Amino acid sequence: ITPTNCPGANYVTFNSFTNAPNYGDERAFFDAKNANITGSGGYQDQMNVYDGEQVVMRVYIHNNANPNAIGFDAATAHNTAMQVLLPTSDQTHLTAAAQISASNANPATVSDTVDLYGASPFTMAFDRSAPVQVTYRPNGQGDYVTRNLPGATFANDQTLNANFGDWHGCFNYAALVTFTATIHMPTPPQQPVYSCNLLNVTHDSD
Repeated sequence: ITPTNCPGANYVTFNSFTNAPNYGDERAFFDAKNANITGSGGYQDQMNVYDGEQVVMRVYIHNNANPNAIGFDAATAHNTAMQVLLPTSDQTHLTAAAQISASNANPATVSDTVDLYGASPFTMAFDRSAPVQVTYRPNGQGDYVTRNLPGATFANDQTLNANFGDWHGCFNYAALVTFTATIHMPTPPQQPVYSCNLLNVTHDSD
């Protein structure tokens, strides 16, 4: 499997390679890391979180169709979209989910999850002030660049949608979408401490 000979499926399908170069198992296409890890690595499918933590989340997208086998047009996904859902509950274990879909893909939708664990119940929300960015090769050629993703919109603090339109097949068009979420872990209220003065009680027996 190399980008030069562009192997793949005879139909449009997303993230099905288990040993893709430079990525590995594409089925695990959604992961996250602490925003303080500034290098390219550090992403995990499971992570422990703390109050106020900024979490960078990442979705890898690759249309596995082989244009060399079925032609450029037949290998192009149409109405390609991504959706990321953050949980709305307040628990010590939360699962975020991402899905990639296209109108002519088989299967129509693929999905993956990230598990987050806290020492106490927490919630999470997208940092809507941070950009949603995509790292890709323009027109499938040259070096990778990172740009803000114009098709990304936040429906609310827990729902991110992105519409890509046509997505061509082959490794040349694989991309990474990144965005940020914030962990909110309220401090449990302290229980009041009550004190009672010991009373010396005497009782006269008959």
